[in-house]
Amino acid sequence: MTKELRCEDVFQGCPYVGVGPDIRELMREYMEHVRDVHRVTSPTPELRIQAMVAVRERQAQVD
Repeated sequence: MTKELRCEDVFQGCPYVGVGPDIRELMREYMEHVRDVHRVTSPTPELRIQAMVAVRERQAQVD
């Protein structure tokens, strides 16, 4: 199943949504986003845990 991580769940008001089949790749991309957009160069363990908790299964899109 596809997973998603909504940055808004960690950084209020941020519209970024990461999507991917693999949580490792999703977290890698998200940490790049956090570094580039939110200027967090040394994420704390708490931030990483908060992001991991925010990952959820992506709901199927119905057209």
